[in-house]
Amino acid sequence: MFAPEQNIWLAPYNLTTNYTIPGLSPKFPQVHCNSNGTICQVTTDEGTANAAASIMAITLNPTLNLTKTYFMVAGIAGVKPEAASIGSATFARYAIDIDLIHAVTDGDKPANFSSDFWGQGTYGPDLKPGELYGSEIFELNSTLRSAAANLAVTKANISSIDTPALAAFRAMYNTTNYTRARDPPSIYECDTATGDVYWYGQGYQTYVSDWTKLLTNGTGSYCTTQQEDNATINSLQRAAALGLVDYNRVLVMRSTSDFDKAPPGMDFVSFIKSNQGGAFTVSLQALLVAGSPFVNAVTGNWTQWSGGVPAGASNTTTITYRR
Repeated sequence: MFAPEQNIWLAPYNLTTNYTIPGLSPKFPQVHCNSNGTICQVTTDEGTANAAASIMAITLNPTLNLTKTYFMVAGIAGVKPEAASIGSATFARYAIDIDLIHAVTDGDKPANFSSDFWGQGTYGPDLKPGELYGSEIFELNSTLRSAAANLAVTKANISSIDTPALAAFRAMYNTTNYTRARDPPSIYECDTATGDVYWYGQGYQTYVSDWTKLLTNGTGSYCTTQQEDNATINSLQRAAALGLVDYNRVLVMRSTSDFDKAPPGMDFVSFIKSNQGGAFTVSLQALLVAGSPFVNAVTGNWTQWSGGVPAGASNTTTITYRR
């Protein structure tokens, strides 16, 4: 996580009370809170190593009582154009690690291998890992996920952040398999893939799609890609095992800043040099627009939320894509 994802929250929530926490990233050494401490924000720095270290620093700090805290990961991400549109917000049930694998270059790949990637402790694609690290997949509280998504749908107008430039870039995905890519900014329920490699293209996308389905027994479907979430969740799960946090109060929201493969007819170099219609800027707005209803609901109705997700809060009416 990095400065633009941090800064979008500071002024709207008056996060001007700062606490220096030992062990946080040197780039982001402070937690920023409002005056009464009901809303705080921490930036982990980028990549899995930074995310894990920063979250452990927070959860193990003896001055903080986080036993009833709701944790909302709020960052930007790449997005699969078959699944969702840029400028949107997504809420995940599963977080999948896509780095804990074997890989081979095309020139060395056996003829009978369907993929360049396969699981640890196996000898070919399409097999679940034979050697488990313990952080390959995390499942989050689906009731909390649906409650947050429902609040975003009913309390926010995310399509209002659309721009002509963003719409024009989306329109380049003009074939039938890209119906969702052409959507205006929307709210989606779909899963997220974690990896330190910033990748593009059909080959990697096929692998990530297949890997997600394999590890979730066909119940998951990735839409976003990012560099921190499995590390963040792993640290929170370990803290929960120590009684320091409540794992059922962990939420992952990712807004979509860039498609993970080019539209039909655009070459790769032109694609990676484009700003995708200004999607980065719009995706930052989407974090605040889609995430604020959840923050406001929890802090404004604490008596209802203090014991967990209130009854009926997850009754979903119109989620664009539910998987």
